[in-house]
Formats: sequence, C-alpha cells, structure tokens
Amino acid sequence: MGGASNRAAGGTESPGVSTDYLLWFVVSLTALAGMTHIMSSFYTPKILWAAASLGLALIFLAPPNQAAKGLTPLGVIWTAFAGWAAFSLTWALSPYAGFERVVVLLLLTAAYLIAQRTRFWTHDAFWRLFCGLSIVISLAGCLQYLLHDHPLIRWIPTAATPSSTMGQRNIAATYLIVTLPFIAWHYFKAPPRAAWLPLCALFIGMLFLLFTRCRGAWLGAVLGASFAFWHSGAPQTNALKKKFALLLAPALLAILIGSIIPPSAAFINSSKRTALDAVESSVAMMEHTRLPGWIRGMRTERKLFLGCGLGNYPVAASPLLAEGKALALDADLHNDFVQSFIELGVPGLLLYLAIYIALLWMIARRRGNGLLAASGAAITGFIVAQNFMYMSQDISSGVWIAGVAALIVVEAEAKPLLKRTIPIGALKIGRLVATVLLFLLAVMACLSIRGDRRFRYESFQNQPDMAYLARKIWPTMWIDCTMLHINAHIFANIANDLGDAEATEFWAEQALALHPRDSASIALLADAQERQGEIDKAIATLEKAMDAFHYHPYLKITNQLERLYKERNETENLARLKSKIQESRVGVPQNPTPANRANDVPLDIRLDWSGCNAADHYELYLWKTGELKPVWPLARPRESRFDQEVPLESGTIYFWQVTAVGKLRRENSEVWYFKTERR
Repeated sequence: MGGASNRAAGGTESPGVSTDYLLWFVVSLTALAGMTHIMSSFYTPKILWAAASLGLALIFLAPPNQAAKGLTPLGVIWTAFAGWAAFSLTWALSPYAGFERVVVLLLLTAAYLIAQRTRFWTHDAFWRLFCGLSIVISLAGCLQYLLHDHPLIRWIPTAATPSSTMGQRNIAATYLIVTLPFIAWHYFKAPPRAAWLPLCALFIGMLFLLFTRCRGAWLGAVLGASFAFWHSGAPQTNALKKKFALLLAPALLAILIGSIIPPSAAFINSSKRTALDAVESSVAMMEHTRLPGWIRGMRTERKLFLGCGLGNYPVAASPLLAEGKALALDADLHNDFVQSFIELGVPGLLLYLAIYIALLWMIARRRGNGLLAASGAAITGFIVAQNFMYMSQDISSGVWIAGVAALIVVEAEAKPLLKRTIPIGALKIGRLVATVLLFLLAVMACLSIRGDRRFRYESFQNQPDMAYLARKIWPTMWIDCTMLHINAHIFANIANDLGDAEATEFWAEQALALHPRDSASIALLADAQERQGEIDKAIATLEKAMDAFHYHPYLKITNQLERLYKERNETENLARLKSKIQESRVGVPQNPTPANRANDVPLDIRLDWSGCNAADHYELYLWKTGELKPVWPLARPRESRFDQEVPLESGTIYFWQVTAVGKLRRENSEVWYFKTERR
C-alpha cells in the first residue's frame, strides 16, 4: 500500500500515488449486482460480485510490510460472535441454512480486513466515484417510482419497486441511510468548486429514500443525523455555515417532492403483482404486522438459553403456523435483535449488541471528527432500521458496514487487546488460502445462478427433464438455500402431478434436507413411498413428523397417517393418534354468560364462556353499541372467564367476542351482545 499519511481530525490522508481505493470501489459495486429471470435475483449475484471483487483485492493489494497483528476489542467481539454462530449449528434442525449465513459472516470479515488495508476513506477520488455511484443507484430508483413501466426503466433488476438494484425497497432504503452520511461528510469537506457532485448525490438520494416509503429507514435517518449533529457540533466557520444553509434547500425540496408526487399507476400495480407472486410461491410468508410476528417468534421452539441455531428460525417456527405451510428459509422477524435472541440465545444477543456498543463507544471517544460523526450516523441508522426490517440477505449494506467498521477502528485509533508477531510466510499462506476460498465462493455462486436459470426454465415445461436436473444441475448448486428449498419443493409437486413417484421422493427428500419442517414435502414424500409399496416407510415418515407438528389436527400429514392406520387396521395406534389430535384441537368459544341477547344484566357481571380444549389463552373484545370493534383486546385471560373490574354503564347495549388462541390455531366466537340494567 502506498505512501505515508498525515491525518487531520476528521480529514483525509495524503496517500501518495496509491490507488488501492479503486479496489474498494470495485467492492462497492456490489450494490449494482442483480439479475433478472432467476429466483435468486439479488442475493446470489451480490455474493458473486462481493466474493470475486474481494478476491481480486487480495491479489492486487501490496503484501503486508509488517508481521505484528492484533485483535482490537471489536475484533474479539466479532470473532466470538461468528464462533458462537457457527457453534450453534451443532444443535440446529437445518445446519446448511445456518452454514450459509456463517459463510456470509466470513465474507463480511474479509470485507473488513480489505477495507482496513485500502484506507479507502482517505482518498477524495474514492468519494467522487462513490458520489457518482450513489447518483446512478438513486436516479434509477426514482425513475422506477415515477416511470416504472417505461421500456427504458423495466430493464433495471428489481423485486419490489422502487429499489434500483437492491431487490427490495426496504433494503434499498437501508443502503441509503448507511451511505448518505458519508456523502454529506464529503460535501462539507469538499472545496466549493467540487461540492456540487455530493450535493446532487444527496438530493437524489434523499428523494429516493422518501420514495421508498420505508418509515423505519426514515426514523433511522433522523436519529442518525441527530447523532452526527451531537458528535460534530454545529458548524463553526462561515464557510461551513454557508454549506449547511445551501444543503437545507435541496433537503426541503426533496421532502416536498417526495411527499406530494404519487407513484405511477404501473408502480402501484407492480406492488400488487409482487404480493400475488409471494402468495403463489407455495411457501408461506411472514405476517405483515410486526408485533404479532415478534410474539410468534418468541414462542418458537428453541433451547431456552442457546436458541434454535443460526438461520433456523423459519424451520423452528413453521409448525406454529395455523396453515401448516413452511416459512421460506429467508423468512425474518423484521427485527434482527429479536431474531438473534431466538436463533443464538442469550450469548448471541449479548455479543450482537456488544458489536454496536463497541462501535459507538469508539466513535463517542473522538468527538469533533467529522468522518467518525458520519460513521456514527450510519451505525445509528442501521441499528434503528434493524428493529423494523430484515438484514439477513442485505449483502450491499453488510459489505459497506464492514468497511465503516474498519474506518472506525483506524480513525478512533483502537488499541489491540491481543497482539502477536506472525511470520510473513504464514501471512502469505493465509492470504493465498483466503483468495482461493473467495474465488471458490464466487464459482459456487456462478454455478448456482446457472442452475437457478435452468430450474426456472424447466418449471415452465410440460415435461421437465427431472433426471438431468437431479444428476447434472442440482449437485452443482450451493448458494442460497432459500432458492434451493423452493425449487426442490416446486419440483416435488411437479413430479407428483406427473405421476412420477421416484422423482417425487427424490425432490421431497432434497426439500426436507434443507427444511425439515416442510409439511407439504413430508406429505409428498409419504405419498410417493406409499405408491411405491413402501407402506411401513410412509408410516415412519409421518410418525416422525407428528411430534414436531404437535399432532396438528388441520394438516394433510395428520389425515394421511390416520388413513394408513385405518387401512392397516392398527387400532391401538389409531386410537392414540385420535386422542393426541383431540388434545391439540382448539375449540370455538360457546355458551356465553350472560347469554346472547340478555337484558337487565348486572353492571359488575362476570363474563364467562365454555373452555376450548387446547387454547393457551383467550382474547376478549368488548365494545358499546355505536362503536367499532377495538383493535386490541380488553383482556387476555388464561381461563374462560373475566371479571369486569370497572362497572359497565347502565341501560347500555354491549357487544363482545372471544378468540381462543392455541399453538396451532385461533378460533373466534360469534359476536354476542347484552343490555345492562338501568339504575
């Protein structure tokens, strides 16, 4: 790496003739990676670009000029977190789903190390290039919002507009809140003649951020800006005050335009099509409301202290769905902290929190450094966004945050906790191994993309070549277990429709290897085994699933097992199965007290109803005539009764309804009503 440095607080270094920053700019182009006509349109292409560009960076970076290496406090915490995440796979139901996430953690580690070597933030040329990249991304997103169906816009890869090449609008919004603070920093540092470029990037970026309609990102941006203002303080010089005043005009203009300009009709229709596509994917999606999803997540089966294993929330949570469908392996709780607790337990959550605490602590120690103020804004915004969105497949923001972490460690002059001398030869060997592994990951991503395209093509054929896919294509696909599971799930259904029991069994087994709680694939597997005369094997397959699915009364696999027991005349097993099913069935609340349509009801009446068998608790709704049913229940009693503590109004008609809530289902009573006595 080139030249000596003279660092000013919050400024840039004088890097001599070094062009290492170009290597990190190539890595930053991960944000543009995306492909159409494949299922994994963004995740796999972004892994491909990130792995290949990081591998190239390792080749072209100058070899280390010293062998003393150390681990900062952040490095110790990150190593512990990644190690705990990998260790959690030893008890995970689907180790491969978690293994892929560990690979991504290692990819981010490589990004951190390479960013630290390039010192990209010390080069004004990098920031000029990065402003141009931000303009391209933001402008593409704005055009998607305004002219979504225009022929010149449709070629931009996207999954839910406006997202430019991020794949999803929430992910695009997150990327902006972690990158725009640095463009703002560059704007304040740039000489007047060069300030127009970052100013344009800020205006278009803020406009795109508003167009994403992502309220979690908006909150993150506001709190991030507040942190930066606290850290750096108000502008002290006249030049900075003028720049600050100049920035307010495009900021207010962006807010005005973003607030009043509606999306194109094609944009609205595309959102509807996207929702329909999600429903038709045959894999259940997360509930749209956050709080119910978090509550359900906390009920997920897991080891109390250790969690259910990295990446295994969707597997562990699937049996809790009333429909019994499988959550996609990328299903997320829209809260990374809650999900860290569910998947990695108390140690994982504490380590995850410690990462951000360490970053903010290092930033807070060096107040007045403008670059660290921008870093604090990005980290604060990212933390806020993680409470409302999902980041498990957000490779673009992940790579950038890794670079920001490297920036913070260097600019805050973090002292290593552990330091030792490593032979230069060992460093060179490690560098070679890392390069080979990164390129191997890129090759795996390429092969997975090829396979993804092939599967998508074959799924539209009347007679897909099952044998060719199973022998030649499937073994070469390694990246994106979500895409792999969905493809195997779909082809198990296709093979079943074609009457090919052997192929059905193969694809169902592949789906279950990735997602052991996919009840539809379990049903297909048992059906294929039965058609091939392997009745005992089919019964064993279904019996194994019963405990995991709590003898779910409403699933096909339960009905299958009941039918096979009857056909085999296994009366004892049949009676035991029926008993277990009845224990799991949630009844409908009935027999209300006071009776429906009752008059002269006492004002301090106890509300009562019949017990509902497998109900864990009840939700009681009570409202007066002329009012709408409340959004939130009045009470959540565990018993089938409720004592009204506040007396009711006299001579008033009240409506009430009870919902029985069980592990597997919610059952609503009729809407009852009564009239209170007059006093």
